[in-house]
Amino acid sequence: MKRKFILLFIISSLVFLVACSKEENKENKTSNKEVVSFYNWGGVLTDDILKQFEDETGIDIIYSEFDENENMYTVVKNSPSDYDLIAPSEYMVEKMIDEGMLREIDHSKLSNISNIGKEFMDREFDPNNKYSIPMIYGTLGILYNKTKVDPQDLHNWDIIFNEKYKKQIWMLDSSRDTLGPGAWHLGYSANTKNEKELIEIRDLMKEQKNLVTAYLQDEIKQHMINGVGAVAVIYSGEAWAAMSENPDLDYYLPPKSNLWIDNFAIPKDAKNYENALKLIDFLSRPDIAAQIGLEQGTPVTAAWDLEPVKSIENFDVMYPDLSNFDEKEVYVDLGDFTEFFEEAWEEVKIY
Repeated sequence: MKRKFILLFIISSLVFLVACSKEENKENKTSNKEVVSFYNWGGVLTDDILKQFEDETGIDIIYSEFDENENMYTVVKNSPSDYDLIAPSEYMVEKMIDEGMLREIDHSKLSNISNIGKEFMDREFDPNNKYSIPMIYGTLGILYNKTKVDPQDLHNWDIIFNEKYKKQIWMLDSSRDTLGPGAWHLGYSANTKNEKELIEIRDLMKEQKNLVTAYLQDEIKQHMINGVGAVAVIYSGEAWAAMSENPDLDYYLPPKSNLWIDNFAIPKDAKNYENALKLIDFLSRPDIAAQIGLEQGTPVTAAWDLEPVKSIENFDVMYPDLSNFDEKEVYVDLGDFTEFFEEAWEEVKIY
């Protein structure tokens, strides 16, 4: 699954060099200093936050980025000892646990773990958070143009099946995020491993394709900003960014939807385990979490209830009511059923 964040990550070459290779990056660090290697999603952290960690702890950060869980997985699988801290999404955490790729996390060394919202903890992909700590999160919902959409049509996922909006609907080029709405519309789980249910979902989304303008990723946001289209299935972060540029746009979050969570995790062969714990704890600290939330507009699990963050425009898009989060599904690893799921998605795309 590909997920892009709101702002570009601007990197100071005085602190770390993302553009250079891992080996070149390491050469920039003094060999006799403590280090921690962090492999993270792009666009989540600014260089000043990482610099503050270095200044406070004396630990240098070797920083690199990825934009897809699958890319990160392949890199860590091939070089299991090169990274001390990674940021896999929920279903990838589960996959890496099953394959013995992660090390247990010592909660007793995380003084700020209590700051993380309980709604994000102890989810099914990692019971008791034995191997992961929630970092950032978001939702999957519907971005719509208020000048083109009747508010009465916003009920569950009905609008993306509404003939009234034919060829004005953008869908994500993503199996989970397109078949998922179909599953919820039929009353099924997006994590179904039932072949009969999957066939129903596939056939429904084949029919729905006649209403779709295109299946895209990053381009959806700009199309909606430009007023092209009425409805788009989109991640909350992208919706928030679009709304900031076009006041005609708003975000509707269906009761049954996806809650995605990106997590801190430590590879089994990490060389600097203690330093990784220190970085997790630092980024979970209230003042640091609030800074991340304010600077990047990134929804941080440890900043959801902090007053400074609540001042951001369209706060409720990025930080929806947590009391309803039990209804939101977290994607789990489908295991051997993934092949059938992807085949169903390909059939929809070529229909």
